[in-house]
Amino acid sequence: MDKKNIILQSAREYDIKGKAWKAMAEKYNYGNLITVETSPMFMFFYLLKRLILKKKTHGVIFRYLNDYKGLPRTLLRALLEYSTIKLAKLSNVKVGWICHNIDQESVENYPRITQIRRKNLLNNADKFFVTDSMLVKYFCDLFEISKDRVEITPFGKPKTDERENDDNEIVYRLKKWKKNFHDFRGHNDKLVGLWIGNPDDKKLKGLQLIPKIIEKADLFDYDLGFIIVGPIKEWLIEVDSETYRSLRNCSKCKFIAKEAYIPSNYWPELCDFVWKVYNDYSVPYTIYNSTYHSIPFVTLEDTFLSEVVEKTGIGCSLSEDLLNTETLETVVHCRVNKDHFFKSRSWKKGAKNIFKL
Repeated sequence: MDKKNIILQSAREYDIKGKAWKAMAEKYNYGNLITVETSPMFMFFYLLKRLILKKKTHGVIFRYLNDYKGLPRTLLRALLEYSTIKLAKLSNVKVGWICHNIDQESVENYPRITQIRRKNLLNNADKFFVTDSMLVKYFCDLFEISKDRVEITPFGKPKTDERENDDNEIVYRLKKWKKNFHDFRGHNDKLVGLWIGNPDDKKLKGLQLIPKIIEKADLFDYDLGFIIVGPIKEWLIEVDSETYRSLRNCSKCKFIAKEAYIPSNYWPELCDFVWKVYNDYSVPYTIYNSTYHSIPFVTLEDTFLSEVVEKTGIGCSLSEDLLNTETLETVVHCRVNKDHFFKSRSWKKGAKNIFKL
């Protein structure tokens, strides 16, 4: 039987998820994933070219439906998306959608257009995919889709050979800061949390809570510090300048407000736990990185992430209003059930399920 050829929307050259699924598909002979590592708007031309050249194409899979600040570019992408789906349907090519974020896209400058684009896929996709088994229920309930039309495409373990930053100035500065924090902060119990990410409104709550958590920890003789890394300066000043000033001026925060790639192999040397709060239904790859290196993932109670963390045993949840000695002790003594988490989550499983389109 001929291999299935599937065109997969990628996220340009830094898409570790698409690359990993593609590698597993090749390794286990599931089929051929053709990743579109340029703008998603080129999906239409990839499909059109293959059809003109009469190359067999089984399916085309969309992923992130983020838009742009400019309306003309957003409309062009929506039009090309619609055209790709229409061309696929006319050519007997199946359509799939990997929905990374169930209830909202990461970037929605024009929510109404995003809703139309999502509805177009919901009405035309032959198969839907979510990135974790715990997301299936929420996807099916929100969109009224039967479970037999949904497959799971989980992520997998991160690379373990990335130590190219030994001479990196930022890594050196972070290691030095943590050492100084532990050496010169008196005799109190000490913890350092790591927040690492890009500008994204759904991550704002986690940043807003950091100064408050540090302040409350002080009341219970805990020295709680945070390392914050990411190109978030302009965004944070625009959406919450008070939080930006608090983080920038806090002596217990090391704030690297710029793009900085720090392989997860270094995380155990930099922090005692990873801190992230999301307000949507999605599973960030940060969880995979922290779990693989046995670093507790700490989040806020009553969120989807807290449900994931607690059911898989990879961290703990804090209450915004009930931070006390007991909850801080929970973080200190938190254990990570690494084997349980990865038992049902792998790049191999994700790649295999993609070819169920």
